[in-house]
Formats: sequence, structure tokens, C-alpha cells
Amino acid sequence: MAKRRRRRRRRISLEAVTRIGLLITIILVLILCIVLISRCGKDDELDKVKVPVSGTTTTPSGNDSTSAENTSTNPTDEPTTSSNLNAYGDSIYDDGQVIICIDAGHGGIDGGSVNDSRLEKDDTLKLSLMVKNELEALGATVITTRTTDTDIALYDRPSIANDAHADALISIHRNSYAADTSVKGVEAWIARSNSGNSNDLAAAILAGLDSVGISRNRGVKCGSQGNDNEDYAINSQSSMPSLILEFGFITNYEDNNLYDSKMSEYAKSIAKSVYDWVLAQQ
Repeated sequence: MAKRRRRRRRRISLEAVTRIGLLITIILVLILCIVLISRCGKDDELDKVKVPVSGTTTTPSGNDSTSAENTSTNPTDEPTTSSNLNAYGDSIYDDGQVIICIDAGHGGIDGGSVNDSRLEKDDTLKLSLMVKNELEALGATVITTRTTDTDIALYDRPSIANDAHADALISIHRNSYAADTSVKGVEAWIARSNSGNSNDLAAAILAGLDSVGISRNRGVKCGSQGNDNEDYAINSQSSMPSLILEFGFITNYEDNNLYDSKMSEYAKSIAKSVYDWVLAQQ
């Protein structure tokens, strides 16, 4: 009897150990699966292409000699107008036509930089429409990425210009630096390499604006804020000379005052600089 009880206890103990071992094995397998899934997710993120977007805040250097926009990435923002991506170029279409694409930065739910009730998306649209009218008056064909307060996908902006075989793409933005509202001036951003035409076009636009009167000419800059080797999407995804024109700081009183009082003159100057430059290249 005692011997039977011992065998029974031994069997029960063995079954308990077996169950515990099986439970531990299941737990370890689950943990391993979670780790593998997590690593795969990270690898996917690393594989995504980073395309900077023109930001809403700048961080100038201590001597105020440069401006550096914050950049963000939006790799899931797929194009809807063209598959002609990564077709970077810096040459105009020598077809006897002057076709210019004007991009009003931000729009819709993306207000851009803010100063109280003043929004970057509104300022850029006003100036862009004026530049469009001035270019058309000169005889250019003008393509716009937006003419109303709508949100245009990041990749679609240069894609629209590519599809239209535009000779130049001008993306109008406004800078912001709330930490120091004395920072001011106009600057242009172009691709970091093989961008001789973009550089010349940007310099021509800035020179024209200088003659009209701006608070400061901050010059032509390459790459993006904090990373000279990473271009903004407008520049990296376009197949023609392109630039982001950061038209003064929305956080600076003088820049805002000039923007409002001289907008018509600025529009004429930008249009003439772009039109004359393209004609000279054909």
C-alpha cells in the first residue's frame, strides 16, 4: 500500500514538473516571437527613405549668419500624381516655352509657422498667387500646386512640376524663430550637389528682392537644417532647377511689415527674375 502511494506521488510530481516545463517553454517561445517582431519593425523603419520637409521653426547660429530649418520625415506620404520620383535634375526643358511651377508652402491642416493669428500657409498662398499673375503677364505658363487652402502631399508638390515639364520650381515659405524675434531676412534653400542652375536662379531671385528692399539677404543655402547632406523634398524630388524661398521671419515685426506693404513689388520682382533667368538659359 505504502509502495503504491509512493509511486502515485512520484507520478503526480513528474506530471507537475512536465506541466511546468511545458509552460516555461511556451512563455519563452512567446517572448522570442515578441522580440523578433519588434526587431523586424525597427528594421522596417530604418529601411524607409527620409525626405525632409520644409519646417516651421528655424534655429539660426549664434552670429545669425545662417538659418537652419527643422526637418521632419513623412515616408508614408505616397505620391498620387506621378511615379517619376527620385528623378533629380537641374536643367530646364529647352523647348522654347517658359513653364514655371509655383508651390505655396503648407496648406489645409498644415498651417506652417505661426505668429498669433498669422499663419504661414496664408502668407505663402497670397504671394504665390501674385507671382503667378505676374509670370502670366510676362508670357509664362504657370503651374501651381495649390490655389486654395488645401493640404497637398509632400511628394505631390515636386511631382506636379515634373509632370508639367516645368523649367523651374519655386516653393514659397516663411521662416520662424520664436526664441529671438529679432532674427530676420530672406534666404533660399537648394539641393546640396550638382545644383549650379538652382544656385544661379536662387541668387538672381535674392538679388532682385534686395533691389526692392528686404530686411536682410541671408543668401543661398544647401541641404537642410542641421544636415548639409540631406535635401528638402522639393529639391531632391524635382527634375528641374528648384528652390525653397524662405521669405522673411513670421516672428519678426520688420519682415511681416515689409511682407505686407511690399508684396506686390516682391511678386513682380520674383516673376521677372525667374522669367528672365529661364529665357537666358534657352
